[in-house]
This record gives sequence, C-alpha cells and structure tokens, in this order.
Amino acid sequence: MDDKPLRIERSVDAQIREAAAAEGVSVGEFAAAAAKAAADRTLADRAQSTVDPAVWERLYELRDRPARSCRRRRLAEALRRHHA
Repeated sequence: MDDKPLRIERSVDAQIREAAAAEGVSVGEFAAAAAKAAADRTLADRAQSTVDPAVWERLYELRDRPARSCRRRRLAEALRRHHA
C-alpha cells in the first residue's frame, strides 16, 4: 500500500477543507469518513447471501407465475372510478 500523502488539485483541497470545517471536524476525520463511506458502498456491491435451495426455487416459482387477477380487477375498478 502507498502511504504517501495524496496529491490533489488546490481547488479540490479547498473544497475538502471547507466541507470539513462545515462539519466541524478535521480534514483527516472528514477524509477518513468519506473514504469509509466509499469503501462501504464498494464492498456492499460484492456482498453475497446464501439462500436455501428450496427457498430459491420458491422465489422462482412466484416470479414466474401469472399476476393475480384481483390486482387487475382492482386496477380496472380504480380506473373506472377515475374516469366516471
């Protein structure tokens, strides 16, 4: 890992300092919090969950079955009321 200080443009440095001051924290604290938030987002995209095969099969069955007619009936009733 590279532990050298970051080299950033002056305008970016100024913006970070302004934001840190607005939050009432040091630049280091602000940068660490922002980096952690970015790391959380990145790692969340890679998270995996284990699902029981029977549950997975049931999810696919529910996904593939036709929509319930009661939803269509309620939608039709709502549209009739709206246009009446």
